[in-house]
Amino acid sequence: MIDAAIRQEILEDLERLPVELQEQARELVHGLVLPRPKGASPQQAMALAGTVDDESAQRMVEAIEEEFERVEIDAL
Repeated sequence: MIDAAIRQEILEDLERLPVELQEQARELVHGLVLPRPKGASPQQAMALAGTVDDESAQRMVEAIEEEFERVEIDAL
């Protein structure tokens, strides 16, 4: 059940946003209510330990760092 005061505050905030930001807020809330996929158990993850060679692991680390350190101007 939704708290009436919280609902009213959210609606008032949404009314002040442009349509584009209202869409983003809707997507955020929708994402919060979707069931999240369950990840691997620690045992399953440990079973993979040592299966990736050092060179491949280093390339994976570099690719992840490159992707997450990138600034996307369109997102600002």
